[in-house]
Parts: sequence; C-alpha cells; structure tokens
Amino acid sequence: MKRTTGLAAGDAAPAKARATPHSAIELISSLIGSDRLLDLILNQSGELIVILDRNGKRIYNSPSYREVLGDPDALRGTNAFAQIHPDDRNQIQKLFQQTVRTGKGKRAEFRFLLPDGSVRHIESRGHIIRDAKREIRYVVVLSRDITSHQQTRTLLAETEATFRGLVENSFAGVYIIQDGAFQYVNPRICEITGYEARELTGGMMVTDTVVPEERVQMQEYLRRHMAEEEPRLWYTVRALRKDGAQIELELAGTRTMHNGRPAIIGTLVDITERKQAEAALRESEEQHRA
Repeated sequence: MKRTTGLAAGDAAPAKARATPHSAIELISSLIGSDRLLDLILNQSGELIVILDRNGKRIYNSPSYREVLGDPDALRGTNAFAQIHPDDRNQIQKLFQQTVRTGKGKRAEFRFLLPDGSVRHIESRGHIIRDAKREIRYVVVLSRDITSHQQTRTLLAETEATFRGLVENSFAGVYIIQDGAFQYVNPRICEITGYEARELTGGMMVTDTVVPEERVQMQEYLRRHMAEEEPRLWYTVRALRKDGAQIELELAGTRTMHNGRPAIIGTLVDITERKQAEAALRESEEQHRA
C-alpha cells in the first residue's frame, strides 16, 4: 500500500474537508498507510492519541484512554479541556489556540483531575492536520501518562530539600572536594574558617587552608583516598582561618561521584578547644606529678 505523508511535528498531510467519527479512523489509517500498523499503534501502544476539531471537541480517542478517562467512545464529542486540572486548564487552552492559529504544535505538561479526585500527570505534543485547501482542520495530540515519573521526581526533590536542610543547618561542616579543591561547603565551614562560601568554592585548593608544614601531607592523604588506596578519609590537620588564626580540624570523608566525576564528601569538625583542653589537662597532671 502506498504511504502518504505521515504526521509530523506541527503539520500533517491534508485531510478531507469533513470527517465523521468513523472517517477519523480512516483518516489516521491513510496517514499511516497500513491498517495493521494502525491497529498496533492504537491498541498496543501506551500513547494517548486524541483527534480534536478546531474548537477542542474530541472526534476520536485511542483505546489507551480507557486507563485514564474511561470509555473512549463516551468521550467522543466532549470538551477536551473538561478533565484538565483547573490550575492548568487556561494555559493548555491558550497553547491549543496558538497551535490552531499558527499551525505549530506545542509541547506541554498538565494534569488530569479525575472524578475520584485523583490526579494524573500528562506530557503531550500537538500536531495539525490540514484539509485539501491547506487550512487547519484537526489537531492530533499525542500524550503519555508520566504520573509515576512525576511522583519520583517530586520524591527526589523532597529528599534533596530535606538533605539540604540537614546539611545547611548541621553543627558539623560538610564539604565536597574534587581535584583538590572545594566544590561545596555548608555554612558551618564558613563559620569555622572565616571565609565566605564563594571564596572557598571559587578555586581555592584545600591545601591553601592548611598550615604550610602540613600541606604536602594533606595533599598525599587526598591523593591516596581518591586513588582508593585508603577506603576512608580520617585526618586531623592544623589549618589557618582567614584572619590568620591557627585552628585544629578533624576531617572525615568518603569517595563519591560529583557531576559524573570522582570526589570526596565528608564532614569537618573544629576540635581546637578540645585540643586546648587536653593540653591543659596534660600540663596540670605533669605539674601534680612534679
């Protein structure tokens, strides 16, 4: 069977001037060029396919709509925007009108609000069908249900927000080191070091914050950890605040991936007061023994 021009983004082959509900099926069949292929697409594909007239009335819904809005035959002749969530309806109607006016299909995401109160997230793209006079006659909308994907995306966003909240308000400093430089520092590290986050993550090497006599050793610790010669980073180092004051820090970290490349994520604790207290206790004990 000779194939005609298929559905293309924003345009399609000319259609007859008028189409009955039954001729809508014939219309799609002629565009695709194969009844067998049509049956496979409409009955086996998970895509939601709807043909709308210029006013947004449904002429045809594919069988896959049964899983979302119920009996496809019962949808024929109804308003395509009726089941769209009220908060999304105006935007989708505007996009549809733009498609009819310009002949350019639009991509959109919106929600169906079902009678039971549940919500289904939908991703769609419009295509036009012109008649023999090259006038826009129908809009074919291909959609897919992305509810599970949206739920996963929402869960990830909530998890990220929770994690970020914990990190940003942690009593311990939290850092990400990559290529020997800070890629991320939480507010606590800024409090400890006296530097602003943009200073530390603006290309400053980790060794720049360490006292000169310990920089080579610190660099070797980082190298060994990145090379997986050390399974876990656990290190005490003398560091310098921005004002020049010397402090003692305890670093713990583990290897991770950051932006697709190896990095170290870990915590940093200021142990200066603890070390000073330990030193004062040892001095006191020595005096008592004397």
